[in-house]
Amino acid sequence: MKVFISGKIGEEVISDPTRKKFDRVERSLLSNGYEVENPVSDSYQIALNISHKSKKPAEIIMFNLHLLSDCDAVYMLDDWDQSSFANLMLDFARIAGKEVWWQDYEDWKVFDNGSDRWVPME
Repeated sequence: MKVFISGKIGEEVISDPTRKKFDRVERSLLSNGYEVENPVSDSYQIALNISHKSKKPAEIIMFNLHLLSDCDAVYMLDDWDQSSFANLMLDFARIAGKEVWWQDYEDWKVFDNGSDRWVPME
């Protein structure tokens, strides 16, 4: 099963705290046997730069939607609601029939559509 991590990035140059937040979730998912698409990983950034040198917002969105389309689930970090991009990824995942996993218990309780999962990280 492949999981796309979605949450607030909000930076042109990805900060260390943002990278650590995404990387921690990636490590946990990998250790549980999942494949992961991490939008702040070095390999992701290299692929993005190769395919979209201009980095126009629409190109970045389409690149991410393509990656999410190949995933089985989206993992919503606890700060997802602070990002219009993460909101878009959630909407796309719902429309495309992807599983939605929530880091935050309260988000899961409020937004669960009956098949979502609460997947806290240690």
